[in-house]
Amino acid sequence: MRMILNLLLVVSVSAIASAQVHQKPMVISGFVRDFQGRVIDSANVVLQNRMFQPVAQTVTDKMGYYSLKVEKRDYNSLLAIRMSDYGKTRLEFWAWKIPPADSLLIDPRYHRLEVYGLNAFVVQGSGSRSIFVYFRPMSLTRYAEWQSLHDTTGSEMRVIGPTLATKDIAVTIDGQVSNILDLCEVKEKAKVGFMRGYFIQCTLPNSKPRDTTSRIVIAVTDPENQDKGEGMLFWSGD
Repeated sequence: MRMILNLLLVVSVSAIASAQVHQKPMVISGFVRDFQGRVIDSANVVLQNRMFQPVAQTVTDKMGYYSLKVEKRDYNSLLAIRMSDYGKTRLEFWAWKIPPADSLLIDPRYHRLEVYGLNAFVVQGSGSRSIFVYFRPMSLTRYAEWQSLHDTTGSEMRVIGPTLATKDIAVTIDGQVSNILDLCEVKEKAKVGFMRGYFIQCTLPNSKPRDTTSRIVIAVTDPENQDKGEGMLFWSGD
């Protein structure tokens, strides 16, 4: 009996190992564009783990298309930027909390504003079908002005983030327009002083099934210099 149990255990472990080896890879693909809808060739697309270390990366082709084949699991983030433009004429696109899937379409869109650090949560028992989303915007125009100061270590980093109103922010959840119910500016502690961040409360689609992952997209325009940016968050409701 013990020999049979041991044999079954070996067979079971071998079967699991074989299934893992032959597991179908996850394919993340899409087109990288600017805010005029033009494709961006030679853009670097990087998938990262929780330590912000590259797990996989590629470069877009002449049509702005990219494709990554990776192990089917969750990932911390995906960024897109043509490195020759980074910090000079453009800032990167970020997508957060990449979920496991057979295939996943992510179409990055970027300009001169970074929408960073997206997080979301629902207040328990609020009775409102809404969600709170946090993000931290940074304008390249404002950052260049801040860097031109003689002593950046003694200056307030909040100036690199725009002062926003609800009209400057567009939110979609699973492709549906989400109405912004409220907007609150916050101070996020940084290495140098504080940075400007925002909490927004916005409506959830009525059709969202429970226990499914939603795609939240935040597009921001700096009202003073027209720098634009977009960020994405995959939110599972936890």
